[in-house]
Amino acid sequence: MVQTWRIVTYNTWKCDGLYRERLNWMGQPLSDLSPDIVCLQEAFDCPAGSADTVGHLASALEMQSEVLAAREKT
Repeated sequence: MVQTWRIVTYNTWKCDGLYRERLNWMGQPLSDLSPDIVCLQEAFDCPAGSADTVGHLASALEMQSEVLAAREKT
């Protein structure tokens, strides 16, 4: 039995520019692709919890999320 996975990679462009507007825009195009796995690059996570790219998109896509921090940045 062959199983096919749809994997999408997406560069979220950190928190630069119109971050909150982009968060709302990113969800629909990703949803339209019906991915099984989404890998995000430059995903922003504010320790105070005021901005969370991964959490927002996981909620919009009704997916679970896991975060692997490649490097910490101040």
